[in-house]
Amino acid sequence: MYCVLLALFLSILLLRSGSGINIQLALEFIMGNGVVLLVGAITLMFAKIKNIECKGLVCILLGSIVSSLILTLLTIFFNIPAGFAFLYLSVFSLVIGGLIFSSNDLRATLIFSKSNREDYFILLFLIFFTISWCWKSAGSFPSLEKDGFLLTWVDSYLHGAQISQLFDPKAFGRGDIFLSGLPPVVYHRSEYMLAAVIAQAASVPGVLAATAFLLPIGVLLTGIAIFTVGTQLADRMTGIMATICILILPDSSWYWIKNGFLGFHYSLQVAPGTGYGLAVCLASFLFFIKWQKERSLNFLLLSLFTACSVFLFRVHYFVLYFPAILTAIALIFFGEKNKKYLKYSIIVFSILTILILSIQQINLLWLKHSAVLSFLNLVHLERGANGSAEFYKYVLDFHYNGLTIFVGILLLYLSILGIWMLLYPLLLYLKIKKFGYESIDYFTLSLSACYLGIILFAPRVYGLADELQHRPLGLLYAIVILFTVDYFLKLMDDKWYVFSFVLKYTFILSCLLGVACSILFSNSLLSKELFGGYSLYGDYQIPINSDLFKTALYFRDHSNPGDVFLTNKDDTDSRYIDSAAIIASVSGMPCYLGTKQVELIYSPPTRRNEIHRRETSVRQAVNDSFSRLEAFTLLRSNGISWFITDSPPKWDLSEKQSDFKFGNILGYHVQRDLKNLL
Repeated sequence: MYCVLLALFLSILLLRSGSGINIQLALEFIMGNGVVLLVGAITLMFAKIKNIECKGLVCILLGSIVSSLILTLLTIFFNIPAGFAFLYLSVFSLVIGGLIFSSNDLRATLIFSKSNREDYFILLFLIFFTISWCWKSAGSFPSLEKDGFLLTWVDSYLHGAQISQLFDPKAFGRGDIFLSGLPPVVYHRSEYMLAAVIAQAASVPGVLAATAFLLPIGVLLTGIAIFTVGTQLADRMTGIMATICILILPDSSWYWIKNGFLGFHYSLQVAPGTGYGLAVCLASFLFFIKWQKERSLNFLLLSLFTACSVFLFRVHYFVLYFPAILTAIALIFFGEKNKKYLKYSIIVFSILTILILSIQQINLLWLKHSAVLSFLNLVHLERGANGSAEFYKYVLDFHYNGLTIFVGILLLYLSILGIWMLLYPLLLYLKIKKFGYESIDYFTLSLSACYLGIILFAPRVYGLADELQHRPLGLLYAIVILFTVDYFLKLMDDKWYVFSFVLKYTFILSCLLGVACSILFSNSLLSKELFGGYSLYGDYQIPINSDLFKTALYFRDHSNPGDVFLTNKDDTDSRYIDSAAIIASVSGMPCYLGTKQVELIYSPPTRRNEIHRRETSVRQAVNDSFSRLEAFTLLRSNGISWFITDSPPKWDLSEKQSDFKFGNILGYHVQRDLKNLL
């Protein structure tokens, strides 16, 4: 049943993306989801984990993570496309599953109990929510064809090209799709694997896979992870309410400070990898909860394994989560017996922080390496209109760094968490007062401390002040709400509180009413209003030149594996997207020199030197040449098959030698035309 529901989910997204579906593809979806489920079940069996709530959903979550990791390793070390790697994984998992199916452990994992069948409805609810939330995004490709609008953020072109690199015959094996011939970057590769497998099975362009599959799968996995963690903390009611509060109710960008840049929904939508990173972190935390309750080493090892795997999905989340989980484990091991040392550690940490903020010499040395002030200025003054700007400017006028940082961080946490920043400590206090402090409560403390450490001490990365500081905020938001909901429902179940029954179900009805209002009073769950009026620097629904899209479609139909194209100039926009990225994401053909500005920021010196050589010795030389033969010989010697220009080159001012023309875009087939010239 899980496989059928997930196949239905993928089929709806595929239809929304403008592609057709047939019985064969639907069966492939069902069998593929069965493999993912089987991988999760086998992983649980080898970890000797028998008793776990929501076993079916946990298998989906864990199977997606482990399958993505295995596919990543297969594509890197054996250099095979994602679809074929998944085929090998399917055969291997079926063989292993067949050999050990007689095992009671595996049968107990695959044949779910009656209580697990309740989770079918939870999965159906999450599928409905995900499709609703990603409806616009999934329809981006038809919109591109019809109106030239990408109905999501422009980074989807980059994601689409990265996905094409993993499966498209034109791009696979050619190295980096943006710098053909250079080694590909494996940064965050695991998040693309499932979308690449689906794209290869459905034979769709990379940009379609990015908008119709990459984002929705990440959101669905996040929803499954939130529900299963909430269920492990307490029960299914906690899981359901936490899922509603985190994913559906308006986040902090709707009220008070209204800083959309720090909104949870914004981070989930703009960077599809956020959903994967958050899901893997929560999966690790799920097994951490089970270890804390049962003290079984298997749960701890599986928690640490998934924690390490976060690195291949979302590095920014790894930087926050891994130290936090290690700190929480250390606190549980040593804090329970030595609580006085824990108190002393907190006091020492607080004193050191105050000294850093107040003593000028230490302060200057620290700020020389830390990006804390730059980051706070960025989020409070530069990134969209928000309610903290005026007050932050007022504090800045005192010219006292310690005060500025202290106030800026308070405003930052309030902007991220909103009302949950007030509810969490209040309910934690009431919970401790009634039930005492539990070791699981250490995690939120360690996570908050680690995030504070990142804010205070993280340097600029690639020259960006928010690379490490902004990206992982979704994890803090989700964990705080999970514990807040857990505390509230536990307190409301206790007769110590008057009218607890009324308060509990008033809270539940308020959440459901909030869901209805979110749907009724918003044109779409994907809208600018969702992010507190944040303008997103115009990156949302950006139109592209229809002639450029026609060029990309022409290449998709007429280019061959091994072909490489070069554009006549670097036309990078404010978000580092150029024509080469758009063409590569739609056609699947690698470019000789694309996304130059992005590469110059993130690439090592040797790679930057090669970019400079390609720019000056090839692109500029071709543009400056007056001889068509000379230009084509140079292009051919560098392995370039197609040359694209938006203005007549000096060697074809009449525009009569081009192989195609769409508006002002001219295309030249280098190899074929060079044969004619010779």
